[in-house]
Amino acid sequence: MQDQFFQIEEATGVRLAYSAFPNTKEVANKLPIPLSALFTPLKHVQGLKCLQNEPNPCSCGAMPNPYCGLVGNQQWRCVMCGQMNPIPPQFAQNFEPFRNDALTIEYDLGEAPLKPFYFYIVDTTQSEKNLKALKEVLLESILYLPDDALVGVMSYNATIQLWDLDSGDISRNFTFNAEDIPSVEELINQLHLSDMRSYSRFMKKAGECAFALQNIFDNLPKACWTVAEQSFPRRATGAALATAQALLDVIAVKQAGRVMLFTSGPNTYGDGAFVALEQSKTVRSFYSIKNDQNMGPTKRSTRFYSRLAEKFCDQGIIVDVWSGSIRQSGLYEMRNIMSKTGGYCYMTEHFSDPEFKSSFLKTFAGIGGVGSQMLYGKLPDSPLEEVVSVPTAFQTTLSLRTSPGITICGALGNCYSMGAKTANVSHREVGEAGTCMWQLCGCDPRNTIAFLFDVENVERDVSEHKYLQFTSMYTHPTGKIVKRVITLAVLYAGLDKVIELFDQEAAAVILGRLVAERKRQDPSEEVIQMIDSRLVKLLQMSCVYQPNVPASMTVPASMAVFAQFMFYLRKSTLVTNFNESPDEATFKALTYNRSSVTDSLSIFQPSLTRYNMQSIDSVLLDVRSLTDDCMLLLDTFHTVLIHYGETYKQYRQQDVHLRADCSWFADLIESSTSEAERILAERWPTPRMIYTYPGHSQERFLKSQLNTNDNLPTGGSEAFSSTKRIVKTHDASFEQFMSRLREAVTKLQ
Repeated sequence: MQDQFFQIEEATGVRLAYSAFPNTKEVANKLPIPLSALFTPLKHVQGLKCLQNEPNPCSCGAMPNPYCGLVGNQQWRCVMCGQMNPIPPQFAQNFEPFRNDALTIEYDLGEAPLKPFYFYIVDTTQSEKNLKALKEVLLESILYLPDDALVGVMSYNATIQLWDLDSGDISRNFTFNAEDIPSVEELINQLHLSDMRSYSRFMKKAGECAFALQNIFDNLPKACWTVAEQSFPRRATGAALATAQALLDVIAVKQAGRVMLFTSGPNTYGDGAFVALEQSKTVRSFYSIKNDQNMGPTKRSTRFYSRLAEKFCDQGIIVDVWSGSIRQSGLYEMRNIMSKTGGYCYMTEHFSDPEFKSSFLKTFAGIGGVGSQMLYGKLPDSPLEEVVSVPTAFQTTLSLRTSPGITICGALGNCYSMGAKTANVSHREVGEAGTCMWQLCGCDPRNTIAFLFDVENVERDVSEHKYLQFTSMYTHPTGKIVKRVITLAVLYAGLDKVIELFDQEAAAVILGRLVAERKRQDPSEEVIQMIDSRLVKLLQMSCVYQPNVPASMTVPASMAVFAQFMFYLRKSTLVTNFNESPDEATFKALTYNRSSVTDSLSIFQPSLTRYNMQSIDSVLLDVRSLTDDCMLLLDTFHTVLIHYGETYKQYRQQDVHLRADCSWFADLIESSTSEAERILAERWPTPRMIYTYPGHSQERFLKSQLNTNDNLPTGGSEAFSSTKRIVKTHDASFEQFMSRLREAVTKLQ
C-alpha cells in the first residue's frame, strides 16, 4: 500500500494522511490524526505537459480535470459543483485537460512585465575575517544571476547605507539614521525618485552593473564605530529591513523579488532591538520565555517584525535571513518574516563555513527555462562539484477547492492567508486559516504545505468519492508565469476503509507539524502528552486486543511502524529544546515546516546505514549496530556522519585501503563517502559533514541518536562483548516505550 502512496505523490506532489475520507462527521471527529494532505506545489513530475492555452474555469473556480464527465464532446460537468461548461475550442480535438493521465497539468500564461529582483542587505558590524568570507561568497553569487535580473545593495551598522549603482569607479551611498526610519514620501524626496531613470541608480540589471557590484562588495568596509568593552556593536537590523521595504515600495511596486539579509549578531539598535548593548544583560532563553522574565523587548521586537512581514507579503517579496554568528541573531523574533514570505532561514557560526557557501549558492542554481520542470539541473561551471538546484518560484498563490461535505481548516507551513473565505472553509481554524487561498512569496521544489480538512454531513450524499483540486500560479525566475492544476479523487467510505488506507509516514509528518505549531504559539508548552494521547487513541480504535492483556494487541499493517515514528518524534528537537537556543529551535522548526515527507521523516527519525565486508544495508538506530567491524553512515538531515568502528579505524590509520589485496576496504570507504557527498549535494540546507570513531568527541552525535537495549548487560564494559559498546542514557528504550504503550492501549477504560 505504501508503494501506491509513493506513486500518487510522484504523479501529483500530494500525500494524504488518509487516502479514504470518513463519510460521516461523527467518525471524522474521532480520528486523533486529522484529515490532511501534504502538498508540494512544484514537485518534479515526470512527463508533465505544459499547455499554451488555459481553459476557462467553472463558475465555482474549478479547472477541467480527468474526473469531469464529457457530454457529447461539447460540454464538461464540474465534479465540484455539478455545473455544465462548454469545452474550450482549443481542446475540442485533443481533450488534453480531461485525459486520464492529466492528474497534474501546467499552463503557460506568458511573461511577467518585469523580471524578479535580488536585493542584498549586509551587516558590516562583524569581524574582518567573517566579513571578508561573506564578501567572497556574495561576489561569487553575482556570477549566477541572469544578465537581466535586477540587483540592489544596502549595508548597515548603526546607520543604513543605500548604494548607488551609477556611481562609477568611486562607490557612493546614501546614509539614513537608524533611529528615524524614512517613510515612502521621505525616500522619494530625499533620493529624488521621480521616474524609472532615477530608480535605476538603486536597482539595475546585473549585466549592466557587474563592475559596480564588484567594486561595492570588494570595498565594503567594516563598521568604524567604536564598540565599548563587553558590549555589542550598534546593529540596526530592523531599521535596515524597514528602510528596504519602504524603498522597494517605490522602485519595485508589486514586482517579484527577494531580499537577502546577512546578519552577524543580535539587533541592538533602533526598531526591532531585543537586547541591550551591554553583554552583561543576558539574551532571552527558553527559561526566560517559559517564565516570562524580561520579555518586553522580545515581544516588542516580534510585533515589529510581524508588521513588517505583512508589508513584504502585500508586496509579494521574499525575505531570506542568513545568520553567521556564534551568538543569537534574533531569528526567534524574525520568524514571521521568513515563514509568511516563504524565505529561507539559515544559521551558522561563521560565514566562512563551507556549508553556508554551498547552501547560499544552491539558491541561485538552475534559474533558466520555462515551467517548474526547468527548476532542476546542475549549475554550469560551478565551483561545487555537484550542485542540485533549489531555485525559487516567485509570487506563488495556492488555491484549494473541495467537493461539498469537505471543508478546509487551514494550512501549516511557510505561507500567508489571503483571506478568501468561501463555503468550503471550516469554522475550525488551524494555522493559516479562514481562507481557501494562500500566498507563498517564494516557493521551491521541496517546499511542502500541510492542509487540514473537516467533514460535514450532507443530506442524501451517496457519492463514493470526494475531490480535491490544488491550483498554484507562480512566476518562474526567467519571468514566465505558470499555472499548475492537480486534481485528486479520494474514496468516501467507512472507518474500516479509512484505517486500511492510512499513510503512517504522512500522518507522522502531519503530527510533527501540529507539534511545531503548538510550540510556535507557546514555546513552553509540553507537547509529549499530546503526542502520547493521540497515539493511544489511534491504536485503540484500530488495533485488535483483549482488555488488560497487552500481549494480545495486534497492530494493523497500515500502522506497523507509526509507534516507532512517535518514539523518535518525542525525542526530536521539535519537541524538546534541551541545549538549544530559541534561534536554533526557530531555524530547525522553519526548515521542518518547508520540508517534504522524506526529509521531514529524517529530521525526527534519522537513517543509519552499515558498511562492512559482507554487505551494505540499513540497520536499526540501536546500540547493537555500534560494532567494531563496520562503518556507519548516519543521516540526521542537518548532519551527515561517518563512523569507523575500532577495527576499521585501525585499518584506516594503517592505510590498509591502499593495499592491492584489500580493495574491498577501499570500495567500502568510496561507497560511504560517495553516498555522503550525494546527500550533501542534493539537500538544502547543506548538512554538516562529520567523520568520527570510538572515543572521539564527535561520536556523541551518533550515540545521542541510538536506542538503548533492555537486554544488554549493565555491569560495565567488562560484562559486555568486545565488539559492542554500552551507551548510558536517561531516555527510555524503544522496548520500554512499546511495553508501556501496549499497557495504555489495552487498559480497560
